[in-house]
Amino acid sequence: MNKLYLIIITSAQNVNIHDLITVLGYGELIPVKNIDLYDSGVIYGLSLGAYHDKVLISDHNRIFDFFGEGVLQYEQKLYDLFPQSEIVVLNLYSVIDGYGYSIIRDGKRKRIKHGSHEAVYYDFGEKTIEEIVVDEEYPVDDSHAGRLTVEYLLEKYLGNEKGWGDVKLVQYK
Repeated sequence: MNKLYLIIITSAQNVNIHDLITVLGYGELIPVKNIDLYDSGVIYGLSLGAYHDKVLISDHNRIFDFFGEGVLQYEQKLYDLFPQSEIVVLNLYSVIDGYGYSIIRDGKRKRIKHGSHEAVYYDFGEKTIEEIVVDEEYPVDDSHAGRLTVEYLLEKYLGNEKGWGDVKLVQYK
């Protein structure tokens, strides 16, 4: 996968997507077309979907709110809406070997790492199991390790790669 801008919210059954759009402050949007997970990274704007018990949000504008110090308003709204859920934010951008991941449990940031081939921009919390596996199995630089970790986390939360083509989102404008 070359580009990925994805927020995964676990344990989010029975969520009304239209209500979610309003509560998160997107205003009045209309569905444009169905897309798959692979296309969500190259389509600018908001795409939403559900996959099993998870809500998926792809939004180029909001993803980076999760990769720095401090909790911004959008992130806080997700905490408030899904207090018992795990919120996982994943980013890949192959042009600069960019990567990012943020894992939030019980409304608290547990792990954040964001970087590219140039540097690690932000690193907070203890390493995940996926990071430890990557470090042990693939002695590579930070940007490649970060990208591999994002792919491992994607597989952990959505299943194996062969199933990702079945993950559908709706693009909104």
